[in-house]
Amino acid sequence: MKQIKPHSNYSKFFLQKRHSLQFGNVGIKVLSFSRLSHTQINTIIWLVQKKIKNYSKKNNTKIWFLIHSNLCLTTLSLESRMGKGKGSISTYAIFIKPGTILCEFDNFSLNHANNLFNFINKKFPGKLGLVSKFSQKI
Repeated sequence: MKQIKPHSNYSKFFLQKRHSLQFGNVGIKVLSFSRLSHTQINTIIWLVQKKIKNYSKKNNTKIWFLIHSNLCLTTLSLESRMGKGKGSISTYAIFIKPGTILCEFDNFSLNHANNLFNFINKKFPGKLGLVSKFSQKI
């Protein structure tokens, strides 16, 4: 797969894309604009999986992660002058808009989901919200 260097930034328009739960009963939703790098995404996934192993002793909890890096970020070297073209790809990232659901859980209690949400909210660079299928906002 060929990686394309992007020339424009993201637009700050609110689109109703991936804003409601589709797979699970409980989810974590982003409430502010933010940018996540590839390492931040992997760290959040690792933390969620680690906490869910502690909460649910049985392996019947299902998790869906709905964010993936879709942009290549480029940088020039520090000592290069202007006018030398676009730099090489340094990292991958995703620009997240408010209303996007990060992950969804099934067969997971609301008490455990609230504890997990409080833990992830401290690590996340933006604002988060907890969403349930029964009451759309907790």
